Amino acid sequence: MQKNKITQTAATMVYTRLREAILSGELIPGQKLGIDAVRERFDAGATPVREALNRLVSEGLVTSRDLRGFSVADLTESELLELYSARTKYDAFLLREAIENGGSDWEERVIVAYYRLTKTPWSISDREFKLNPDFAARLLDFYVALISGCGSRWLVDFAVRLHQECNRFLSMVLKSKIETNEPESMHRSLVDAAIARDADRAVQIITVLNERLAQTVVKRHASIDGGESSPAAKAPRRRTGTRLPK
Repeated sequence: MQKNKITQTAATMVYTRLREAILSGELIPGQKLGIDAVRERFDAGATPVREALNRLVSEGLVTSRDLRGFSVADLTESELLELYSARTKYDAFLLREAIENGGSDWEERVIVAYYRLTKTPWSISDREFKLNPDFAARLLDFYVALISGCGSRWLVDFAVRLHQECNRFLSMVLKSKIETNEPESMHRSLVDAAIARDADRAVQIITVLNERLAQTVVKRHASIDGGESSPAAKAPRRRTGTRLPK
Protein backbone atom coordinates (compact mmCIF):
# COMPACT_ATOMS: atom_id res chain seq x y z
CA MET A 1 0.00 0.00 0.00
CA GLN A 2 2.78 2.42 0.96
CA LYS A 3 4.71 1.61 -2.24
CA ASN A 4 1.63 2.33 -4.37
CA LYS A 5 1.15 5.66 -2.59
CA ILE A 6 4.76 6.66 -3.25
CA THR A 7 4.41 5.68 -6.93
CA GLN A 8 1.25 7.75 -7.30
CA THR A 9 2.91 10.75 -5.63
CA ALA A 10 5.90 10.51 -7.98
CA ALA A 11 3.60 10.13 -11.01
CA THR A 12 1.65 13.23 -9.98
CA MET A 13 4.86 15.22 -9.59
CA VAL A 14 6.15 14.20 -13.02
CA TYR A 15 2.74 14.82 -14.59
CA THR A 16 2.45 18.30 -13.07
CA ARG A 17 5.95 19.41 -14.07
CA LEU A 18 5.68 18.06 -17.61
CA ARG A 19 2.23 19.54 -18.11
CA GLU A 20 3.45 22.98 -17.01
CA ALA A 21 6.44 22.73 -19.36
CA ILE A 22 4.23 21.75 -22.31
CA LEU A 23 1.60 24.44 -21.73
CA SER A 24 4.24 27.13 -21.25
CA GLY A 25 5.99 26.14 -24.49
CA GLU A 26 9.19 25.16 -22.67
CA LEU A 27 8.77 21.77 -24.31
CA ILE A 28 7.95 22.45 -27.93
CA PRO A 29 5.40 20.60 -30.10
CA GLY A 30 6.92 17.48 -31.59
CA GLN A 31 9.71 17.23 -29.01
CA LYS A 32 10.55 13.64 -28.03
CA LEU A 33 9.98 12.63 -24.41
CA GLY A 34 12.25 9.65 -23.86
CA ILE A 35 11.49 7.55 -20.81
CA ASP A 36 15.10 7.52 -19.67
CA ALA A 37 15.48 11.28 -20.12
CA VAL A 38 12.33 11.98 -18.10
CA ARG A 39 13.41 9.50 -15.41
CA GLU A 40 16.80 11.16 -15.08
CA ARG A 41 15.42 14.69 -15.01
CA PHE A 42 12.86 14.00 -12.30
CA ASP A 43 14.74 11.27 -10.47
CA ALA A 44 11.70 9.02 -10.82
CA GLY A 45 11.14 5.39 -11.71
CA ALA A 46 9.88 4.09 -15.02
CA THR A 47 6.43 3.25 -13.64
CA PRO A 48 5.48 6.76 -12.43
CA VAL A 49 6.99 8.28 -15.57
CA ARG A 50 4.86 6.08 -17.81
CA GLU A 51 1.77 6.82 -15.71
CA ALA A 52 2.39 10.56 -16.05
CA LEU A 53 2.98 10.34 -19.81
CA ASN A 54 -0.10 8.20 -20.37
CA ARG A 55 -2.16 10.70 -18.40
CA LEU A 56 -0.90 13.48 -20.65
CA VAL A 57 -1.73 11.31 -23.67
CA SER A 58 -5.33 11.10 -22.43
CA GLU A 59 -5.42 14.91 -22.26
CA GLY A 60 -4.11 15.28 -25.80
CA LEU A 61 -0.88 17.01 -24.74
CA VAL A 62 1.38 14.04 -25.51
CA THR A 63 1.25 11.45 -28.28
CA SER A 64 2.44 7.85 -28.18
CA ARG A 65 3.37 5.81 -31.25
CA ASP A 66 4.71 2.30 -31.58
CA LEU A 67 8.49 2.24 -32.01
CA ARG A 68 8.64 6.05 -31.64
CA GLY A 69 7.75 6.45 -28.00
CA PHE A 70 6.27 9.59 -26.47
CA SER A 71 6.38 13.12 -27.90
CA VAL A 72 4.80 16.48 -27.16
CA ALA A 73 1.61 16.63 -29.22
CA ASP A 74 1.93 18.56 -32.46
CA LEU A 75 -0.68 20.03 -34.79
CA THR A 76 -0.89 20.28 -38.56
CA GLU A 77 -1.41 23.64 -40.26
CA SER A 78 -5.13 22.98 -40.70
CA GLU A 79 -5.45 21.95 -37.04
CA LEU A 80 -3.66 25.10 -35.91
CA LEU A 81 -5.99 27.27 -37.98
CA GLU A 82 -9.00 25.38 -36.61
CA LEU A 83 -7.76 25.86 -33.04
CA TYR A 84 -7.29 29.61 -33.42
CA SER A 85 -10.59 29.94 -35.26
CA ALA A 86 -12.38 28.26 -32.35
CA ARG A 87 -10.58 30.52 -29.89
CA THR A 88 -11.47 33.63 -31.88
CA LYS A 89 -15.18 32.80 -32.09
CA TYR A 90 -15.36 31.81 -28.44
CA ASP A 91 -13.46 34.91 -27.28
CA ALA A 92 -15.81 37.12 -29.28
CA PHE A 93 -18.90 35.55 -27.72
CA LEU A 94 -17.62 35.72 -24.14
CA LEU A 95 -16.26 39.23 -24.56
CA ARG A 96 -19.67 40.50 -25.65
CA GLU A 97 -21.25 38.76 -22.67
CA ALA A 98 -18.69 40.27 -20.30
CA ILE A 99 -19.09 43.80 -21.65
CA GLU A 100 -22.86 43.53 -21.35
CA ASN A 101 -22.95 41.96 -17.89
CA GLY A 102 -19.71 42.90 -16.14
CA GLY A 103 -19.85 45.38 -13.28
CA SER A 104 -17.34 47.79 -11.76
CA ASP A 105 -15.48 44.89 -10.11
CA TRP A 106 -14.96 43.38 -13.56
CA GLU A 107 -13.60 46.66 -14.89
CA GLU A 108 -11.17 46.83 -11.98
CA ARG A 109 -10.03 43.26 -12.56
CA VAL A 110 -9.37 43.98 -16.25
CA ILE A 111 -7.34 47.11 -15.49
CA VAL A 112 -5.26 45.38 -12.80
CA ALA A 113 -4.58 42.36 -15.03
CA TYR A 114 -3.51 44.64 -17.89
CA TYR A 115 -1.21 46.64 -15.59
CA ARG A 116 0.49 43.47 -14.35
CA LEU A 117 0.88 42.24 -17.92
CA THR A 118 2.63 45.44 -19.02
CA LYS A 119 5.07 45.18 -16.10
CA THR A 120 6.15 41.64 -17.01
CA PRO A 121 8.92 41.18 -19.60
CA TRP A 122 8.33 38.73 -22.45
CA SER A 123 11.79 37.19 -22.19
CA ILE A 124 13.89 36.14 -19.21
CA SER A 125 17.06 36.98 -21.15
CA ASP A 126 18.23 40.24 -22.68
CA ARG A 127 20.66 38.50 -25.04
CA GLU A 128 18.30 35.98 -26.65
CA PHE A 129 14.59 35.28 -26.57
CA LYS A 130 13.54 32.88 -23.82
CA LEU A 131 9.85 32.96 -23.02
CA ASN A 132 9.21 34.24 -19.52
CA PRO A 133 6.79 31.82 -17.77
CA ASP A 134 5.48 34.74 -15.72
CA PHE A 135 4.53 36.58 -18.91
CA ALA A 136 2.62 33.56 -20.21
CA ALA A 137 0.77 33.38 -16.90
CA ARG A 138 0.01 37.13 -16.89
CA LEU A 139 -1.22 36.96 -20.47
CA LEU A 140 -3.64 34.18 -19.57
CA ASP A 141 -4.75 36.14 -16.49
CA PHE A 142 -5.43 39.14 -18.71
CA TYR A 143 -7.67 37.22 -21.10
CA VAL A 144 -9.46 35.50 -18.22
CA ALA A 145 -10.10 38.90 -16.64
CA LEU A 146 -11.58 40.20 -19.90
CA ILE A 147 -14.09 37.37 -20.22
CA SER A 148 -14.75 36.86 -16.50
CA GLY A 149 -17.61 39.33 -16.64
CA CYS A 150 -19.66 36.83 -18.65
CA GLY A 151 -20.85 35.37 -15.34
CA SER A 152 -20.29 31.67 -16.09
CA ARG A 153 -17.44 29.70 -14.56
CA TRP A 154 -18.06 26.85 -16.99
CA LEU A 155 -17.68 29.08 -20.04
CA VAL A 156 -14.52 30.66 -18.62
CA ASP A 157 -13.01 27.25 -17.80
CA PHE A 158 -13.45 26.09 -21.39
CA ALA A 159 -11.94 29.33 -22.67
CA VAL A 160 -8.92 28.78 -20.43
CA ARG A 161 -8.43 25.34 -21.98
CA LEU A 162 -8.44 26.87 -25.47
CA HIS A 163 -5.98 29.57 -24.47
CA GLN A 164 -3.65 27.08 -22.79
CA GLU A 165 -3.59 24.98 -25.94
CA CYS A 166 -2.79 28.07 -28.02
CA ASN A 167 -0.13 29.19 -25.55
CA ARG A 168 1.89 26.07 -26.33
CA PHE A 169 2.84 27.94 -29.50
CA LEU A 170 3.26 31.34 -27.80
CA SER A 171 7.06 31.33 -27.91
CA MET A 172 6.89 31.06 -31.71
CA VAL A 173 4.78 34.22 -31.85
CA LEU A 174 6.74 36.34 -29.40
CA LYS A 175 10.11 35.42 -30.86
CA SER A 176 9.08 36.99 -34.16
CA LYS A 177 7.47 40.03 -32.54
CA ILE A 178 9.93 40.67 -29.72
CA GLU A 179 11.16 43.87 -31.39
CA THR A 180 7.69 45.32 -31.87
CA ASN A 181 5.05 46.67 -29.52
CA GLU A 182 2.13 45.55 -31.69
CA PRO A 183 0.61 43.07 -29.18
CA GLU A 184 1.03 45.55 -26.34
CA SER A 185 -0.68 48.39 -28.21
CA MET A 186 -3.55 46.13 -29.21
CA HIS A 187 -3.99 44.95 -25.64
CA ARG A 188 -4.29 48.57 -24.55
CA SER A 189 -6.87 49.27 -27.24
CA LEU A 190 -8.75 46.15 -26.17
CA VAL A 191 -8.92 47.35 -22.58
CA ASP A 192 -10.09 50.81 -23.64
CA ALA A 193 -12.86 49.35 -25.79
CA ALA A 194 -14.00 46.96 -23.06
CA ILE A 195 -14.13 49.63 -20.37
CA ALA A 196 -15.97 51.95 -22.77
CA ARG A 197 -18.51 49.13 -23.29
CA ASP A 198 -17.86 49.20 -27.02
CA ALA A 199 -18.46 45.50 -27.74
CA ASP A 200 -18.16 45.80 -31.52
CA ARG A 201 -14.78 47.51 -31.25
CA ALA A 202 -13.51 45.07 -28.64
CA VAL A 203 -14.54 42.05 -30.70
CA GLN A 204 -12.93 43.56 -33.79
CA ILE A 205 -9.63 44.03 -31.93
CA ILE A 206 -9.52 40.57 -30.37
CA THR A 207 -10.44 38.99 -33.72
CA VAL A 208 -7.62 40.78 -35.55
CA LEU A 209 -5.19 39.95 -32.75
CA ASN A 210 -6.07 36.25 -32.80
CA GLU A 211 -5.94 36.08 -36.60
CA ARG A 212 -2.49 37.63 -36.63
CA LEU A 213 -1.35 35.23 -33.92
CA ALA A 214 -2.62 32.32 -35.99
CA GLN A 215 -0.83 33.52 -39.13
CA THR A 216 2.44 33.95 -37.23
CA VAL A 217 2.19 30.56 -35.55
CA VAL A 218 1.46 28.77 -38.82
CA LYS A 219 4.37 30.54 -40.53
CA ARG A 220 6.81 29.77 -37.72
CA HIS A 221 5.54 26.22 -37.42
CA ALA A 222 6.05 25.64 -41.13
CA SER A 223 9.60 26.99 -40.98
CA ILE A 224 10.44 24.58 -38.16
CA ASP A 225 8.93 21.69 -40.11
CA GLY A 226 10.85 22.58 -43.24
CA GLY A 227 7.75 23.93 -44.92
CA GLU A 228 5.66 20.78 -44.63
CA SER A 229 2.24 21.08 -43.08
CA SER A 230 1.46 17.51 -42.10
CA PRO A 231 3.69 16.07 -39.34
CA ALA A 232 1.99 12.69 -39.58
CA ALA A 233 2.67 12.32 -43.27
CA LYS A 234 6.45 12.68 -43.21
CA ALA A 235 9.39 10.80 -41.79
CA PRO A 236 10.15 11.28 -38.07
CA ARG A 237 11.87 14.56 -37.41
CA ARG A 238 14.25 15.46 -34.64
CA ARG A 239 13.06 18.29 -32.45
CA THR A 240 15.29 18.74 -29.48
CA GLY A 241 13.85 22.04 -28.29
CA THR A 242 14.84 22.87 -24.74
CA ARG A 243 16.06 20.36 -22.23
CA LEU A 244 13.54 18.69 -20.02
CA PRO A 245 12.73 20.99 -17.08
CA LYS A 246 14.33 20.28 -13.77
